[in-house]
Amino acid sequence: MVKGSQAEGKRIKELNLPELCTVGLIVREGELIPAVGDTKLRENDRIVLVGRSKDVVSAIDLFRKS
Repeated sequence: MVKGSQAEGKRIKELNLPELCTVGLIVREGELIPAVGDTKLRENDRIVLVGRSKDVVSAIDLFRKS
């Protein structure tokens, strides 16, 4: 995830993800972080999205610079 993205600083439960897409895992500074609703996303987190292909593609924009 890049600095300035819509998702930066938000909790997973605050994201407006498509219905059949979810955050499966976060990689932060080489550590695996479980993806739970209260997890706050940070710059440089690597986000693993799980879901239907078209929903995952749609969600990717949340993690790019806005």
